[in-house]
Amino acid sequence: MLAKKLRVSGKEVRFLTKKRQLFSQGLFMIFFVEQYPNRHFHQISFHIPLAISKRAVHRHQVKRILIAAFEQSVQKLGAGPQFYKCFVSLNKHRLEPLIALVQQKSTAQLKDYLTKQRESVFSSFFLSSHEKNHSGTSRKYSNSRNSSQRRTGN
Repeated sequence: MLAKKLRVSGKEVRFLTKKRQLFSQGLFMIFFVEQYPNRHFHQISFHIPLAISKRAVHRHQVKRILIAAFEQSVQKLGAGPQFYKCFVSLNKHRLEPLIALVQQKSTAQLKDYLTKQRESVFSSFFLSSHEKNHSGTSRKYSNSRNSSQRRTGN
């Protein structure tokens, strides 16, 4: 379990999803914002949808694997130049392999699959985040939202 200071609160999750800065790759969608300058650590929260399994035991198992993977990747990458608040959700269009593994109740295969997915996504997010402006996907979502508000007059 993550230490309390490393977890993102519910209020911050709502802010992150409204802000719409998004890094999406593979199974994961990461909503993020740069951490406050006086905080020299990442904060993260995970959301595992009911579509994975109606049983909380299975969803918590997936969440525990992802938290352990996050802690390993932070230790492996070390302290970077920039820290983030992140809310990690699963891409609903790519859940089929994960749902199949949860239904098979194969913990080893599930852990393998999530570890491979995590390595590619978290590494590319943390390594590319300080190099890129993140204007690709975040601008796409922001502009579409703003243009729809302009059309409706809201």
